[in-house]
Amino acid sequence: MAHSKYLRWLNEDELTTKVAQRFVEFCDEEVETRSRTEHFDAEIYEDAVKLIIQHFESKDEEKADTISENSLNSDATTEDEE
Repeated sequence: MAHSKYLRWLNEDELTTKVAQRFVEFCDEEVETRSRTEHFDAEIYEDAVKLIIQHFESKDEEKADTISENSLNSDATTEDEE
């Protein structure tokens, strides 16, 4: 997908979550509308997009870590029961 001039730095191939990918699609459309307003600040918009994407992506990593920990704990519990 070709991004607006404000989001050219974005590489969707690096995003691991669907929510982050959908957010980027939204931002791509929304930034064009915002950029026409008098008080638009491209740097602030870009920083906000980066922060939110980082949050979405880190939640996915936390979820994966939790699943791994739960798997390890259930394996240990099973061994203890035997």
